[in-house]
Amino acid sequence: MWNLERMAWSDVEEDAKSIHFSVFAGETLGLITNGLIKAPLHRVPAICVDSEENRRMSMPYFLRVRPEKCLNPRAEPAAQLTCRDFMEDMVFKKRPWRRDENKKNLPPPDY
Repeated sequence: MWNLERMAWSDVEEDAKSIHFSVFAGETLGLITNGLIKAPLHRVPAICVDSEENRRMSMPYFLRVRPEKCLNPRAEPAAQLTCRDFMEDMVFKKRPWRRDENKKNLPPPDY
């Protein structure tokens, strides 16, 4: 994960034992918990292992509401935010490495 205090990558698996696992929350959960749960900036480096017992297992699971659903229904109507607006206007603009510059002219994804 990216450590903002040290401005360097930290290895979250460095002290992990064979029974440990990591769970990362996404940006949408960060928004609806008002920042209580933060979405970490992370990367998954390639890992070469000599034996099956050292193999790393990954099981990503992505869940998001429908694009047109409101993420903050208690807000005033003018301040309400849909999942599509949140992903396009907040997430992708703040994290430009998630965009593929070769696909600029394609319609936006249906999150």
